[in-house]
Amino acid sequence: MSALLPARAAQNDQTQHERDQADRDENADSEQVSCGMKLDMAAIRADILPLPGVAEVHDLHIWTITSGMESSSGHVAIDSDANYEIVLDPVLALLRDKYDVSHATMQREPREFDESANAK
Repeated sequence: MSALLPARAAQNDQTQHERDQADRDENADSEQVSCGMKLDMAAIRADILPLPGVAEVHDLHIWTITSGMESSSGHVAIDSDANYEIVLDPVLALLRDKYDVSHATMQREPREFDESANAK
């Protein structure tokens, strides 16, 4: 069993490396994410931003749950004069219809929300 420990440690190191690389890639201006198909994160953000009530998009992640089932999460900052209740419908429809992202969880927040105040 002890022979498995170095292999598992190497696997964990590789997994951490892949996560670190994914984090760096997410911040790239023209990120290409492989999740069954290539998705351009900059293009997705550019498509979301002009939707009514959307002020900003950040922390956007897209991954594959299983073959053919893409998932996403992210934060959508809402304009102060926007109807908070209806802003997400067009965002979710865009992700589903244009990018085949069938499961999306998007957090709404006021544009003025200071996320850094809650970060450690």
